Amino acid sequence: MNIMRSLVYSNVLISLSGVGMALFTQLLAGFPISIYPLFIAFVMPMVVYNLNRLTDIEEDKVNVPDRTQFVEKYSKYLAIISICAYIVGLVYAFTEDLQLFTLSLIYPGLGVIYSVFRTKKYLYVKNLIVGVAWGTIPIVTGSYYGEIFNNVVLFLFAFFTSSWFINTIIFDIKDIEGDRAEGVRTVPNTYGLQSTKLINLTLNVIISILVILLAFSGLIPIEGLILLLLSGYITVYICISEEDHGYWFYGIVVDGEYIFLCLSTIVLSYFHSMPTTIL
Repeated sequence: MNIMRSLVYSNVLISLSGVGMALFTQLLAGFPISIYPLFIAFVMPMVVYNLNRLTDIEEDKVNVPDRTQFVEKYSKYLAIISICAYIVGLVYAFTEDLQLFTLSLIYPGLGVIYSVFRTKKYLYVKNLIVGVAWGTIPIVTGSYYGEIFNNVVLFLFAFFTSSWFINTIIFDIKDIEGDRAEGVRTVPNTYGLQSTKLINLTLNVIISILVILLAFSGLIPIEGLILLLLSGYITVYICISEEDHGYWFYGIVVDGEYIFLCLSTIVLSYFHSMPTTIL
């Protein structure tokens, strides 16, 4: 349990979600598997989430007191390490392609807007910013291969943006009282628990229908239907989410949706015989 807690509180677990997204993009689009997209997809969330833990420390003393102790002890060091790794990634991107370099700035840039300018106080703004930030991962991955307008890349941008939009709304259920005390408007503390679930279930069904239509129309590979497994997982945690569920439910079960993505990626890899490159 201590190991799992460290993975969650250090943001390593959620950053591995970025790796899964980049790898899934490579596989579904038929790109050679390369290290750089996986590396940058890991360090971008590490930078943003560790900095956000530091800026939100006072609020988290109410919402997640156990995590606050970890943040006070380790997050400064994790932030420094992740920033250094991110700079290394940016230097490489700059030497390779200006577009890749520019796109690699978007995720942390949105993170700064979210953390420093406290946009989380505005209804839906936080959820949209987080969703778009994660959605940039397939865009950065596609840019690495010079395929930013590839059908798969654009589709995964929309899919991941939408699924993270749902993720953040559900994640706010655990913080209803703390957010209300801080004057932060969220979907759960504005519309109530049941309406929040209904909104997200509806959005998830729409996303699933679009995945099916795009796959059978040939606009994305048929293997893209594997994402319905992820949509199914999202449906389950939406239905069972409650305010009194602890941080572990949200930190592992809700954010653990991308464990399903990694499993889906492994399944998808069986359909593709793909070369691997170092950079």
